[in-house]
Amino acid sequence: MKHLALLLTIISMLVMVDAGASTKDFALHQAVLDQDIQLVRKLLSRGAAIDVIGSRKYGYGSALHLAVREDHVDIAKLLLDRGAQVDVLDPDDFTPLHNAAWNGNFEMTELLLAAGADIEASTYDGDTPLTLAQNNDQPQVAEFIQEKLQPAVSGDTKIESTAASDSTVIDITGTYVSSVLTKYGHNVGGPQHRKIILLLEQHGDTITGTDSSGKADVGGTRTGDTIKIEFWAPFWSYGADAVWKVNADGTQLEGSWKDKHTGYGKWNLTKVESDAAPIPDISGTYIAETTGSGSGQNHELLKDFKKLNGKLMVLKQTGNTITGIAKSQSDWIPRASEIKGTREENIINFYILKGNEIIGSWEINADATKLEGKWFTNGAGGASGKWNLTKIEAKAPSLTGTYIAVLSGKKLGQAMSESKFEVRIVQNANQLIGLFGNNGRVYGDIEGNK
Repeated sequence: MKHLALLLTIISMLVMVDAGASTKDFALHQAVLDQDIQLVRKLLSRGAAIDVIGSRKYGYGSALHLAVREDHVDIAKLLLDRGAQVDVLDPDDFTPLHNAAWNGNFEMTELLLAAGADIEASTYDGDTPLTLAQNNDQPQVAEFIQEKLQPAVSGDTKIESTAASDSTVIDITGTYVSSVLTKYGHNVGGPQHRKIILLLEQHGDTITGTDSSGKADVGGTRTGDTIKIEFWAPFWSYGADAVWKVNADGTQLEGSWKDKHTGYGKWNLTKVESDAAPIPDISGTYIAETTGSGSGQNHELLKDFKKLNGKLMVLKQTGNTITGIAKSQSDWIPRASEIKGTREENIINFYILKGNEIIGSWEINADATKLEGKWFTNGAGGASGKWNLTKIEAKAPSLTGTYIAVLSGKKLGQAMSESKFEVRIVQNANQLIGLFGNNGRVYGDIEGNK
């Protein structure tokens, strides 16, 4: 019976592998958790995804993370031999080596370093394998890692101090634009929906700053090439912490953020050249390109966004304030008909009026002819999509001239006889006046090609 139960378990998990990505990933993690190396081999031979991050039950880690945490050395060797990424990251930027160091697992630490693990990899909080081993009172592993970090020396060879390299890191004072941030967690509002312009200043080891509106607050410290800050802004009700690594010339800050609840993600910054040419005013008429995905309560909202695709939108810039409206009202989102936002350098952060249900950002190209970005539902639900705008040339051929009008239709359910007559059209800017018969007049507006 014992062998029959084992056989049934193997069959059920192999069925999971064939069923799809999510169940396949579950099967591999479960086999690692059960210390069943034979089943791990079978699942990998059937194509189980090896580096995927597991669910909460498996600690939000890869199969290798799980093998390291559970101290399954043979399974960890097998996963590495089959191509598992030795430096795969979990949501807190822990590599398997971080887990091994924290647990004081000497054999696992040796194995991962031999496989090429990054001995100086940094977590979200800025911890390395060495600091984790030290902080968790794992002296054997800490001493081993420290020896690996020391440069090879012979005789009276002098070991150069690293202090000088820290002092030569370039001051990061300047203006930075954030990349689009990756959202994790639930019910997360804030800059994962936005692009943010940050003005940072460095005074010794102290970092301060704000966004270009002056409403956000940044404060923290710098140690070597690592910056730890706290961030608060009106659109981020919880506030957040962030850790950045500074590149050699101070033009890139790469790292991650975590709010006070469940949200976290990547947050990278790129320095903006101060002598860059200003981007023109974005006022004008645009054609929208939209996509979207989501489910449940957002079903109707997604249908509305599909209707917006290909429609005309008119945007107006007044100082840093952006207002806009879709000109085909019958096809616009029923919940709202107006857009409002703010411009920060080449970034527009926007929301749709009535309930502030949708927020997002556009990035403006150099001549303000294209706005590229994304939209998100604000709060629970998770609907999102692409929203790009392409400017329409204002100059168009004049419509002034004489036309033959052809009218047909129904009156009280009965077909009307077709009639033809001349109409004289006069165009003044984007206004039209049509004259026909003795006293007939027609008035209209030009909107793009309509």
